[in-house]
Amino acid sequence: MHNTEKLMGMTLNDRYEILEKIGTGGMALVYKAHDNVLDRDVAIKVLREAFDNESSIVSNFIKEARSSASLVHPNVVSVYDVSQHEDFYYMVMELVDGKTLKEYIKKNPRLPWQEACNYAIQIGQGIQAAHERNIIHRDIKPQNIIMDPANTLKVTDFGIAKAVEGDKAIAGGTAMGSVHYISPEQARGGFTDFRSDIYSLGVVLYEMLAGRVPFDGDNPTSVALMHIEEEAVNVKCVNMDVPSDLAYVTMKAMHREPGRRYQCMDEFLNDLRAVLADENLPSLERERRMGIEFDTEPDCGEKAEKTVNEREMRVREKGKEKVKKKKAERNAILLAFATALALVLIIAGVILLVANPFSKTVPDLVNMTIDAAENEAQRHGYSIEYEYTYSDTVPKDTVISQLPSAGEELDKHEKIKISVSMGATGGKIEVPDVKGLPLEDAKEEIEALMLICDVEFIESNKEAGIVVRQTPSKGTHMNPAGKVKLYVSSGPEETPAVETQKPQEEEPDEPEATENVSDSGSSATVTSKMYSVKIPDKTGEMVHIKIVANGNVLHDSTHSKSEGKVVQEISGSGSVKVQTYIDGVLTNEESLSF
Repeated sequence: MHNTEKLMGMTLNDRYEILEKIGTGGMALVYKAHDNVLDRDVAIKVLREAFDNESSIVSNFIKEARSSASLVHPNVVSVYDVSQHEDFYYMVMELVDGKTLKEYIKKNPRLPWQEACNYAIQIGQGIQAAHERNIIHRDIKPQNIIMDPANTLKVTDFGIAKAVEGDKAIAGGTAMGSVHYISPEQARGGFTDFRSDIYSLGVVLYEMLAGRVPFDGDNPTSVALMHIEEEAVNVKCVNMDVPSDLAYVTMKAMHREPGRRYQCMDEFLNDLRAVLADENLPSLERERRMGIEFDTEPDCGEKAEKTVNEREMRVREKGKEKVKKKKAERNAILLAFATALALVLIIAGVILLVANPFSKTVPDLVNMTIDAAENEAQRHGYSIEYEYTYSDTVPKDTVISQLPSAGEELDKHEKIKISVSMGATGGKIEVPDVKGLPLEDAKEEIEALMLICDVEFIESNKEAGIVVRQTPSKGTHMNPAGKVKLYVSSGPEETPAVETQKPQEEEPDEPEATENVSDSGSSATVTSKMYSVKIPDKTGEMVHIKIVANGNVLHDSTHSKSEGKVVQEISGSGSVKVQTYIDGVLTNEESLSF
């Protein structure tokens, strides 16, 4: 077996002469080589020998090359070939003589906003070309963007990109990408679509303008949590030379909620081009026609730069505390062998047992700080599940409410759900009280105020479909498109019947077609079928569904995730080809017989 670390001087398949190693990665090595057939220099990406026996990795490596080879665009590094030489695999790519965007930013922090905007457009054009072929990059970062001597930017390394094929939806089972540029949904290991690349490009644009990434910390975990839980400081507050419109575009691309970002790369690019041309932003013009007004001037307050520094200081302090805690734990393990400590632990255990017997009573956490609530819950043997919401009356990082309430019983393996204040928004829309209303009435009342509903069904003694709880609470002031979470009763837990029942079949993940039948129950001459599309569990709160039959669009509309499924009647004779698109991605294609 060849050592892929030492290929200099070799000629692969009597064609590619290896000249020098120019890059390394987790899965592959990159060499400069000369193509003796076409007489040109190329880059050779060689899969490390450690993965040669991993059939799935080899398959993905080949699939990556074939997918990338379909991309022909000035802002994408071209892939020419994929092959095998004896016992290892490699792909042949365009060799770009230049440096990475990361190297350029390090030497030129805080680029002029016009230059940063131009570079973002180039990168976005390359990503858009991939998206048009249903390829998601999933690892957009300055290190994967190469700048040639003419300042043309090219996106490279589709190492973790996957083509959307047939009826398979895109699902990010693990958190992929580099932690400083990773989208919140990737960090959670959740559903991933084209909007993840939009978020990552937003972070790259932020770094070009601010000279720093929006989130940084002592370890990858803390940075990933920042992407999930925190709002980045507005880029204009870090660099006051950034125009307000460009700051708005950057922060919109980086929104934590995928539904609040640009929904496609084309929208993002149109706004960036408008910024360079000093024109009104197309996205804002559309929203203003809908009656939604936005102020693009950020409220930076005093010393916004200090806010960033304080955040980093908090992260460092937390890191130091974790190091101290780990050292203390190691010392405790060593001392545990001493008889004296064993005696102390026994006495402490007895005291704890007397002070806190194995009760299932939930403690009162309301109005406590997060740290105090966590300590109190642990003292009673419980863990906590967090939910963050806005409040005009409860200070930031303070518990607003809890479920179950204090004094109720809860098994120790269950979690106490607490709602934590993120402080006031300064908005002017007052959240209505919709508790006790049917879900549809509550949604109508909230959406009439230009707010967004997020629905979660929970077991409750209340009638099914009734709103049991809401966050934020009534009277809280929010901005347009703010999210109100509704907890809706799914009814009490059903008691299994004594007699044998026919088990209910699970609703299929794929769309299903049901024939129309006559009143007598026998099959009639079939001229139409009801076609059902299940809305995926791993999607945003709003999802766009399009159903196409033999090239004709039968259904093209946006739905709430809470609807569960969309049903469309399809008529025809013979065979009808039906295609389903979810958020612009082809997720199913089948032929129905009539």
